[in-house]
Amino acid sequence: MSNLAKRSIQDIVLFGRQQNLKLQIIQAISTHRQIWNKDVGQIVGLPVVDAQRAKPQDRFMKILFKSRPKPPWRVNGEDPKSICYTIPNVKRGLTWEQIKLAAQPFNWGKYRATAFMSSRRQMAVYGATEEEAEKVLKLLATLSADTITNIHVSEDKSTNPQTMKISTRFYPCYATVISEPTDIQGLPRQGKKAYRRERRRLDLYREPLDKSALA
Repeated sequence: MSNLAKRSIQDIVLFGRQQNLKLQIIQAISTHRQIWNKDVGQIVGLPVVDAQRAKPQDRFMKILFKSRPKPPWRVNGEDPKSICYTIPNVKRGLTWEQIKLAAQPFNWGKYRATAFMSSRRQMAVYGATEEEAEKVLKLLATLSADTITNIHVSEDKSTNPQTMKISTRFYPCYATVISEPTDIQGLPRQGKKAYRRERRRLDLYREPLDKSALA
């Protein structure tokens, strides 16, 4: 008998009445052939590591972009379009200049770039082209302590005029850092008090008076 055949032999023990065992034997053989010598993650379409939960985070940043570069935001009774992107596990000690360098004006559109991060979290942005979506994503990701492990770009092919993503120029307006200390399980360290999130907002459309680095 070959070594391969020897390695493939396993004991499968089934209990039950004879009339019920026939179906169980067929199912057991079928299942065994499917998963033998395979990473079980292949069955569900994801490696086991990728299927794990995201790690807890104490800090993240939200950057708000608007379709107008500066106030007044409301013109002739019309508000500008707004989008908000989230940076997980934002770095400590970031300066206003560093945030401005990462958060640049861009053309929003139908291409979605999704980054899979080392913390098992994700970031996603939309751009008018595949290249622009990926560029914006990589720039914003420099603000995170995580690193990008993979990027996926897809196209929104909506045919509904109300949901179609028409190319629009957006400008960075505000960056808000939100802190919420948690324990290793992702639960608030101080009970309900921890849900009182600490926030600090920086203007991006102008130089703020307080340009000290973020704690």
